[in-house]
Amino acid sequence: MKNMVMASNMTNNGNNILDGGYDDAAKLIMGQLLSNPLFSGGALLSIAGFLMYLINWAWNFGYGLFRQRVYEYVIDHINENSKWETQNLQVNTTLNQKETGASRLSHKLIPGFGYHCFYYKNRVIYFQRALERGEHAMVRNEQKMMESIVLSTFCGSPEFWKQFLDDASMAYHKALDKGLTIYTCASSMSWGVSCNLRNKRPFETVILDDGIAEKICADIETFNSSEKWYLDRGISYRRGYLLYGPPGTGKSSFIAALASHLGYDIATLNLTCLLNSIDGIASAEKRILFMTTNFKENLDEALIRPGRVDLQIEFGNCTPSMTKKMFSRFYENNVCEKNVKEFCEATSELEKPFSPAQLQKHLIVYKNSPKAAIENVRELQ
Repeated sequence: MKNMVMASNMTNNGNNILDGGYDDAAKLIMGQLLSNPLFSGGALLSIAGFLMYLINWAWNFGYGLFRQRVYEYVIDHINENSKWETQNLQVNTTLNQKETGASRLSHKLIPGFGYHCFYYKNRVIYFQRALERGEHAMVRNEQKMMESIVLSTFCGSPEFWKQFLDDASMAYHKALDKGLTIYTCASSMSWGVSCNLRNKRPFETVILDDGIAEKICADIETFNSSEKWYLDRGISYRRGYLLYGPPGTGKSSFIAALASHLGYDIATLNLTCLLNSIDGIASAEKRILFMTTNFKENLDEALIRPGRVDLQIEFGNCTPSMTKKMFSRFYENNVCEKNVKEFCEATSELEKPFSPAQLQKHLIVYKNSPKAAIENVRELQ
């Protein structure tokens, strides 16, 4: 107000409102209004109400932002990076089972159900963990009550909560990048992690016949770079593949290796969710679908029609080329070209074909002796 009065005095020495400009007029009007008890009381109430609204909005913003399904990475962030103060703790026990069948229990202390507080960037955050009544979710094929976490703080801005989420999710996603996550679909079309994080499988460890892996990879790369082409023509931006062949020919292994190679996760479907996920109302754009079967001839033609399945690839038993690649990879520097040739000749004389899974089992048995693998090649039958 001081600067406004000085400006007025520079242009007016009289008492005429019109000559004194808008500043004097504003002062006179405000003086009259403030002298009115009804107006001044209403103005104070309005200001107080507006301030209370701002405080309530900022408080409830964090409340509403996190009133969702519990984020595991938020819990981990509170545990590992914040100094929370609570005497109500819960032991979270996880059974970690490897593909070999070996398992071990791991324990982690987390805040129990109820109210807590912790410090984040010099600010006190109040934290509530609770069960959502009447709401359930499928977790590893089991129906469990959904949990919620509610975070609130005084005058927390949207930028503050965004930074909190960014910090909380960074370490979580960094851990996910090191492995392959597999999700499963529940009957309600919700998704849950079906198994613990698996190590990514190197793409070159899956031995296929010449050109098969390259053909599929090239097709996916073309699909990923063609989104605008699909949208401009009104075509659903989806791609489907059918991998078929005898058991043990590497269909599922190839999908896991391909997902690791492309940086994708895997979501598995049961028959209930299948058709709706392919092209039903719940189907998504920009998705890649793989189907595998041992008996293609038993599938309904409507299931694998064009538009649902765009590329069909047969995964067969071992060819001479696949046998040579797998034998060479297993023994690497411990085998000479002569051994490779002898093994390929020995397998070519077998009466029955054998799958990559059978060959892998045989080579594992004789992993320390290429010569023994050659001598006992008939065990493949």
